[in-house]
Order: sequence, then structure tokens, then C-alpha cells
Amino acid sequence: MKFGPWLPSRSLAMAAGAKSYFTGKSCKSGHVAFRFTSSGHCSECEKAWDRRRNEKPGRKEAKKTASRLSQRKRRASDASLVAREREYHQARKARPEVKEKERERMRLKRLDPDFVARERQYKRDHPEQVAVQNSRRRARINQAEGSHTPADILRIFLSQGRKCGECGARVNKSTWHIDHITPLSKGGSNWPTNIQILCRPCNLEKHASDPIDFARRKGRLI
Repeated sequence: MKFGPWLPSRSLAMAAGAKSYFTGKSCKSGHVAFRFTSSGHCSECEKAWDRRRNEKPGRKEAKKTASRLSQRKRRASDASLVAREREYHQARKARPEVKEKERERMRLKRLDPDFVARERQYKRDHPEQVAVQNSRRRARINQAEGSHTPADILRIFLSQGRKCGECGARVNKSTWHIDHITPLSKGGSNWPTNIQILCRPCNLEKHASDPIDFARRKGRLI
């Protein structure tokens, strides 16, 4: 049986172990969208609830603080990662071309008041380029081999049918997460063959898990 939002009922989705299903009927709010198996709630209603929750005063700041604390805890528990990051950044700052590029960026930032806004807009318009840069930096820190390009990311995205490689939910450039199937921290490479597109919940749940362990946790392997 197939997994994904194309299952017609919640009971079939629960039996198949899928995270979502699609009935083709509108919810109480009039949305025709896939629903989550765990709760039976409409995905569009969930997004609206999230927006309302985030609009509460101090909500975003509290989430950012919690995220920073979580990152600090992970880094503190892995002393070797902290040492590799420090060594990487020190070596990078010492490279002449990096120094020149940073000086040019700071000069443009002082002279052009719209430089930062354009830089942020470019990152929003080219998420695949940002993802490649982040992957390249993490691969260097973890001393992993391989590289990929923005074209590779788009090719993988289209080959997956614009869907999450784990749950089958629809994703787009603004919501996708680039995942290393075998994590870099566990010896995975940065080649395109080790890359998949996931939705945000699946990627956060998988995190740095081994793919076999993650499949067993999800009940797909014994």
C-alpha cells in the first residue's frame, strides 16, 4: 500500500502507518487539503492555528531562545564538534580571499542602506543556493567528502515529485529542508546521492539519526 496524503481515509492511513491522508472533502473551515493521521485535523487549519499562536506577544522570541539553548546543549555535549568548528572558522578567516570578500561586504553595507535588505531577499529567492552553502560548510567541519550544486538540489526536488521523501507531504522552496540521508556526523558524504528533500517536521524528527535506526523507529523495519 502507498504512503502519503493520497490515502482516502484516516483508518487506511493509520493501518498503512502514513502521517497524512486526503479525503477530497472540505473541513469545517472550507479547506480542501490533506489531514494529519495523528489528529485528523486539516493541514490548512493547523497552519492558521500556528500563525495565531506566533502572533502572541513574545512567542517568537521565546522560540528563538529555546532554539539557541538547544543548540548550545548539543554543542556542549559534543566537544569534538566544537573543536572542529573552531578550527574551521579560524582557518577560514585566515584565507586572504575570505578577508577581502568580508571587507568588501562591510564597505557595501556602510555605503548602501539597502544592501542588507537585498541580501536577505536573495536568500529568500534562492533557498537552494543557501542550502548548498550550508551543506558545504558543515561538510568541511565534519571533514566529509563530496559536494553538490543548486542544480542537484532542484533535480532531487523534482525527482521526488515535489514531495517530502519521508511522509509524502507537498513541499516547496520556502518549506523544504535539505537532509543528508546518512548524517555527516556519522560518516555520510556530501555527494548528491546522499541528499534528500524532507518537510520541516520530518527533518526535525530525523535530525542526525542513522537512516536504519530512524526507519526502525518509524516501524518500517524490524
